[in-house]
Amino acid sequence: MSENGQELNDASEVNRRITKTYADAYQRSNGKFHWMGAAVFVSKQMGCNMRYADHLKKNSVNSGYSWADKALTWLGEKLVDTSNKSDDSKQLLMVGNKAIFEDIYPTYDLYEKSPCCVQLLAKNGKLDKTLARGFAKYDQAEKETDPVKKEALKFDAMYDHADYEQNIVLQQAFEKEENQEAKEGFEAAQTLNKRAQLIGLGQEEQASFDPSCVAKNEFYYKAPPSKFTDRDSRFNDVAVPTLEYYHKLMNEHPEKMQESISTIGENFGKNDLPNYPEVN
Repeated sequence: MSENGQELNDASEVNRRITKTYADAYQRSNGKFHWMGAAVFVSKQMGCNMRYADHLKKNSVNSGYSWADKALTWLGEKLVDTSNKSDDSKQLLMVGNKAIFEDIYPTYDLYEKSPCCVQLLAKNGKLDKTLARGFAKYDQAEKETDPVKKEALKFDAMYDHADYEQNIVLQQAFEKEENQEAKEGFEAAQTLNKRAQLIGLGQEEQASFDPSCVAKNEFYYKAPPSKFTDRDSRFNDVAVPTLEYYHKLMNEHPEKMQESISTIGENFGKNDLPNYPEVN
């Protein structure tokens, strides 16, 4: 919601607030909720791609051979962008970002305040079985003294919640978007992830369109291509490797992860967007 109580419709600002809320929750849990920690990075990347969609629209190939098009061509995949495709991709990214947050975060918030309430909801069948199983594993991890078993339980809990997120929340949100423009938006959103490869290859200046989207020494996972709208492909090709990657980092570098998540929560999306010149 905006400060005056009205629903906030700016996708980038909604994403910024969601990302900060994930970061704050992970910080409060002292690293307990690994799903929440991974969500910080995933939500940030979605936000960066929303901003990139704006940048593509502003510098689309309709107005000449643009900086954005040159960057994508450099990757071997030229995107012939239109304003509609940029708008569609941004809209679809927002749909997924909001759907996950609105469906899962309130349950985390309730669990944090009163675990017994979540347990009661699960017992009475008022909570999805996969989601409930994940919270039960968080409970088990709290009591586990063996550090290896504790980390295994945390990962399993995160895996269950990601499974619920992909299978129940995202898939239903995607299936509501049945028009052709939305389908093209999925394809464009998938192409936007090429930006992460530019960062991974050390070409930040070619990928950056918002200073807060580029942080030196930040942990970054470069997901392989997948069928964006296909749940099984998306989960097995992108979600699982991402979970494994971030869980490993949270286990091996907890202080660095806490610092990075804190920085994202405080600073992400606050910078003004720079004006890039057209490429001749």
